[in-house]
Order: sequence, then C-alpha cells, then structure tokens
Amino acid sequence: LFGLYIMGKELQSPLVSYLKVKAVEVEPDQLEDCMNIDGEVLEGGPWRMEVVPSLFKVLSEK
Repeated sequence: LFGLYIMGKELQSPLVSYLKVKAVEVEPDQLEDCMNIDGEVLEGGPWRMEVVPSLFKVLSEK
C-alpha cells in the first residue's frame, strides 16, 4: 500500500475505500482505543467529524 501511496495510486487498492461525505462518526471497538487526527491523539470515542463550510478564512499573498 505504501508503494501505491508514493505513486499517488493508493485509491486503486482494494484495501482502500473512498467515500465523499459531509459527516462521519467513528466508534471504537473498545473504549481504550484511540485515534490520531493531524497529530492530536483522541481517546474514548465515539468521534464525529463534520464539514462546516465557510468556517475558516484563508489569507495569502499572491
């Protein structure tokens, strides 16, 4: 799978599923399970993630 990732083809693997959603809830099998999101470790769960349009404004120089 890592080799496919390096080539940008990881979504072609039968081991990977890609779903476009507005919200997702992840429920761990066991309470002691944790999840890492962008370097932040979350414990316990369940976790709900939701896309919130226009939440952030990005300013950049051209």
